[in-house]
Amino acid sequence: MKKLFENIHVDHEFADWVKSLTGCDGGNLQGEYYFCGIEPGTGGQESEPMLYITPTIPGYMTKSGLGIPSWTNIADTGGFRIDENRTKVRFDQKVAKLYLTIKKREHDLKSVGDFILNELSTREGDTFKFNLYPLSFKSHHDILWHEAHFKLTGLPTKALYRAYCQLVRFPIFRSLVEEYSPKAVICFGRQYARDFGMAFGGQIHGYGQLPEKIASGSKKIIHLQINNKKTQLFILPF
Repeated sequence: MKKLFENIHVDHEFADWVKSLTGCDGGNLQGEYYFCGIEPGTGGQESEPMLYITPTIPGYMTKSGLGIPSWTNIADTGGFRIDENRTKVRFDQKVAKLYLTIKKREHDLKSVGDFILNELSTREGDTFKFNLYPLSFKSHHDILWHEAHFKLTGLPTKALYRAYCQLVRFPIFRSLVEEYSPKAVICFGRQYARDFGMAFGGQIHGYGQLPEKIASGSKKIIHLQINNKKTQLFILPF
């Protein structure tokens, strides 16, 4: 895959940025449970991709003053403080309910909100929350790639952007799993099953049919043993 990018001039700042823990909400890398989404879903209108996010939380850095957030030194600084609006984010609610259910804790509305605010992205918590891909979009469609994205990255298509992330970003996630050996990595978005499989289990899980099992409600989930069987990888419908 490296040869694919030999004649493409990837922006050098973007190349460094994408290899950081950009797109991560933070948490405890030594926690038992990692939760992974596809990409930050806070992008603006489809015709106006959100590239100019204004970070207000310590720990962010910006690329050339554009205000694109990159979470750095999570292991040193721990998670970051989350404002109360995060309790309304559907993905955070889903993660909170699932974790509280796994732990056989109360998962009513108040318990979910308290968990999101006080545990989900904190150093003292038991979870780490992040995304495969760092740029924020309103949806996952490839058509949401505009001139602004090209100027930012040097990559002419979203497909090439994902491929570049797979080449330089996915190995970082695998190394984190190998170093910290979480009990489970729980991912959301079955349409990206091969991406998740490759990110955490290596190239062997980037093709072919991944093993499925029936969960509650007859919804199929994908389950793999990774990290020399020390970590369970689950890929759930969003």
